[in-house]
Amino acid sequence: MRLDEIAEKYVTDKRILEHNYVQYYEKYFEGLRGKKLKILEIGIYRPCVQGVKDGRQVGASLKTWYDYFPDAEIYGVDLGDFTDVDNERIKTTICNQSYREDGDDYPGLSSVIDEYGGDFDIIIDDGGHTMEQQLVTLGYMFKYLNSDGIFVVEDLHTSYVAPHAYNPTGTKNTALNVLQEFQRSGKIVSEFMTDSEIGYLNSHMDTCVIHKGNHSEISFITKKNG
Repeated sequence: MRLDEIAEKYVTDKRILEHNYVQYYEKYFEGLRGKKLKILEIGIYRPCVQGVKDGRQVGASLKTWYDYFPDAEIYGVDLGDFTDVDNERIKTTICNQSYREDGDDYPGLSSVIDEYGGDFDIIIDDGGHTMEQQLVTLGYMFKYLNSDGIFVVEDLHTSYVAPHAYNPTGTKNTALNVLQEFQRSGKIVSEFMTDSEIGYLNSHMDTCVIHKGNHSEISFITKKNG
């Protein structure tokens, strides 16, 4: 099955009728389908909010990758318990992507590495979409991406839909602006990242391409080989 057909099967918002990210995922991922990959997605969906169901399956995106990549290990991260979607190739855990280390209320990103290790071939950030979350996650997790790996940041429209909860600090240096600046200058600049994270990104980020879906931008960032 094509990716758009699988996405429609599980009613993920990546499908053509919603964000239509599948058109870009297909471009970057088609050549990887037969490989043994290790994939991490931050953000898992449960299709019932305040009693309203939208037809989406629990863990729709993880299930989409499960079908699309038959030899991949797939790991999911969210604030809630999604172990009901775990199987022989899908594993989920609880984590707050705002935290590098464990907080008082939630484990941090370091716990994901402790549990699953690094060496991811693909990392997808479809989590909370705040400026801090997107930039902390990119800064902290990029070093755990394999050479030639792909780091995806979805829903970059949250950088310009303001003021609201996605940008509580009111930073002008939004996630979208940070990535656009890298496209212009080859440099990452962010108050949400540590100096060592910025140095690592500047040395190891290869390409950064931003595409426009139906409703929002999505970025595909590749890591240098070696």
